Amino acid sequence: QQAPNFELVALDGKPVSLESLRGSVVVVEFIAVPMGSSRKASQEVNKLAETFKDKPVKVLGVAARAKDDEAARKYFADLGLSYTGLLKGDDVAKQFQVKGFPSFYVIDREGKVVRFIQGTGDPTWTTRLQDAITAALGDGHASK
Repeated sequence: QQAPNFELVALDGKPVSLESLRGSVVVVEFIAVPMGSSRKASQEVNKLAETFKDKPVKVLGVAARAKDDEAARKYFADLGLSYTGLLKGDDVAKQFQVKGFPSFYVIDREGKVVRFIQGTGDPTWTTRLQDAITAALGDGHASK
């Protein structure tokens, strides 16, 4: 199914829309800023972002449940995250029907959802996320 388009402001103040990233595989990580489980997951996602940095892969960290923009900025700075952080993501989390944090979507080059992972309770979540990114890269133009 097609991922819903959204536009949010990045940590650097520039707008980022899902539509503008067409042609790249997009990983959307929904982060609950105050939750420890999100912090741990974001560190793993940062490793994946580094793994795919030379490929057409964009990683977006959508900050939700942050008391303010400063809390979201602090989250990314404290963890030294290299991927794009987006502010005020609560409405987008609802749009994507996120019920728990962290949650992850992998969206192919054509804007279709190819994988959804909720939570990090399953120890294979990082492997499944990486496999979905690899599959979307290798077969990004095939219909699913």
